Amino acid sequence: MSVEQEGLKKEKEGPPLLSLLRQMLLTIINPKEAFLKVKDSPSFLPLIVIPPILIILTFAQYHVFYRVKMNIPAALYTGQIDSFINSLIQFRLMQYIVIVLFSVLLLLLIFSSGRFLGGYGDFKQGISVTGYAHLPNVLGLVIIILLIVSTPPVPTGVLTLVGYPARSQPRDDILIGLRNYTGADSNLTIRVRGYYSIPLNATIRSGVIIGATRIVEGEINITYASTTLSGINKTVKRVWLNGTSLNHDTPLIMKNIFDSDDYCEGNCVKRFTVDLTLLLNNTYVSPVQENMSIPYIVALNIYEAGVKTETYGVSSSFYTEVAQCPDPQPLVNLINEKISPIVQVLIIVISIWQFLLFAIALRVIHEFHWVKAILFVGAYAAAKFLLLGFTI
Repeated sequence: MSVEQEGLKKEKEGPPLLSLLRQMLLTIINPKEAFLKVKDSPSFLPLIVIPPILIILTFAQYHVFYRVKMNIPAALYTGQIDSFINSLIQFRLMQYIVIVLFSVLLLLLIFSSGRFLGGYGDFKQGISVTGYAHLPNVLGLVIIILLIVSTPPVPTGVLTLVGYPARSQPRDDILIGLRNYTGADSNLTIRVRGYYSIPLNATIRSGVIIGATRIVEGEINITYASTTLSGINKTVKRVWLNGTSLNHDTPLIMKNIFDSDDYCEGNCVKRFTVDLTLLLNNTYVSPVQENMSIPYIVALNIYEAGVKTETYGVSSSFYTEVAQCPDPQPLVNLINEKISPIVQVLIIVISIWQFLLFAIALRVIHEFHWVKAILFVGAYAAAKFLLLGFTI
């Protein structure tokens, strides 16, 4: 074809983006004819345009999910909540970008390998095929967004997380040396982890949340370490806080959370028990500080011959991570009930559609027979499932 003829052909086809749109519609309606055109006139444009469309749609999906459908009361919507949602959207988006890149590279690699196994397609044709083969994903994401948009906004509370993530010790722990109290070369390490929900109708006065809630999930890990002739022995006890009531003006008071007789195996110089008063209610505020000092009082009850002889009070405070985030469970429950079953079927349909497009492209461009094309598609499907799972 002469330069003049090629110029007339491009003029007839119209602007590149308009030609791409026509080709995308043709891929949906008549993929065989579409890939015949790709064979004659391949382009880099599908791979330049379609993956970014997927990324934009994914951003829209998470934006609608986290910012439109999570209806957080204005009184609980703080700068930390806003930053958390932004970070979550960015994280999800980066995850999807990696998935798209791997999917694109994988399909292009498998298509290009056909050249060395008797196929006739070249690299530029492979670029076009790779772009158009991801067209079903575009339609899948549009359907998912429409499904999410169709769900009503869900009243969403706020969770306060205490002690996540764990930082360097002993900053996040209560550490008490016992030599001065029991005479033994030993110590106690107490670590607190837990999270609780703030009621949707909570009243906030001067930053303090008025009312009561319950700890959704939490624990106190107590590590008792003692030095013996054979080395350092460590024992761990876990005290669950699940369901414990938490009020804005009432500390947690826990009696006998540790009894040395249960762990010393008769080697303790003196038996002791531990009572803990923890001012966790200091975290029942909005907004929270990311690093908070939580006061505590540890009561060491010393026993001799089964009789309590002394009680020592150790009071101080420890710094720990405190953060607030939206409680996703109500919206997730709704999505799982109404949308997830549809999405699971949609993923299967979109995957089969993509595999079929790839098979037709291999038939048309590489001129493979069906058995060989199916083997290539099977290799792509297996590699994609093992590396990425089946996603849209």
